[in-house]
Amino acid sequence: LQSYIAPIFPQWVLPKTIILKTQKDNWEEEFEKEKQMYTRLRALQGHTIPICYREATYQGRRALMLVDIGGALLSADSSLARSTDDVKRMIDDAFRQITRLGVRYNDIKLDNFHIVTDGAGERVMILNLESV
Repeated sequence: LQSYIAPIFPQWVLPKTIILKTQKDNWEEEFEKEKQMYTRLRALQGHTIPICYREATYQGRRALMLVDIGGALLSADSSLARSTDDVKRMIDDAFRQITRLGVRYNDIKLDNFHIVTDGAGERVMILNLESV
């Protein structure tokens, strides 16, 4: 039901916290690339990548309105409590999802991955799509 309502009345389904990811100085191409990737990977939004609602303007800068996914950075101490095999499995699953849609992720840094836990279980979500 939300998928039908959200495009018409997004204010009715917005989460409590929205992240405004603003365009960096001289990063016009990277911003456009990231915006295109959110469209291309729409089927993975909310599971493998954050939900991107739309482009906005904030203090004169272009910005993407993203859902705050919560969780913990892969580099955070809390992620160390998991087995290496579990973390590897979650990362492999995330990469498999985006690769299946013909996208290769090139920004391999620990702070671009969050471990998220919700009703669907525990998984890795990928951030920062400007370098795919």
